[in-house]
Amino acid sequence: MKGVLSRWALANRFLRAGFLNVRPLQDGSLLGVVYSGIVRCEAGGDSFMPVLQRPGRTMKIVAHPDGRIFAGEYFYNKRRGPVDVLRSDDNGRTWQIVHQFGPGEIRHIHSMMFDKRTGSLIILTGDTDRESKILSTSDQFKSLSVLSAGKQRSRHLQFFQPTMATSWRPIHRLNRTIFSSYRSPVNSACYVQ
Repeated sequence: MKGVLSRWALANRFLRAGFLNVRPLQDGSLLGVVYSGIVRCEAGGDSFMPVLQRPGRTMKIVAHPDGRIFAGEYFYNKRRGPVDVLRSDDNGRTWQIVHQFGPGEIRHIHSMMFDKRTGSLIILTGDTDRESKILSTSDQFKSLSVLSAGKQRSRHLQFFQPTMATSWRPIHRLNRTIFSSYRSPVNSACYVQ
């Protein structure tokens, strides 16, 4: 039995089958990220229905405190085509593109988070030096500010809120005033200042 389960887990990992992320929403519904899209389960429901299909792409999602939900595309993008950011204003039922990174501008979106201290969304992109950026928007993608770009030290996969546990990876703190980062002790949290 254990052998069958381990093969199933390996197959799921290889095929990116199953849920990659599940997020509870303010209305009690659940939003799930699966390979090639987003699925939604109504509050009190027992099944997920597709609400956004993006073949070959997974999504990085973040919920804004005002209830809007943003999704950024993460996919292989070898040809460096456009990368979309989408927004839902109705708890994930419908989606529209609110920003598109042009061809060659970035490879994909590693992560997005809401920075409670500034009221901004932070967007982390990659992969090459030119594509690696830490971006911010305080007006829901009407404009983007570049906090850091152009080097691998701008290539981050995730920001940690100060209350979250840290990982074994090198931790950098971003100083928004001078737009530089510096290595911090591993036992401290990485966050946007």
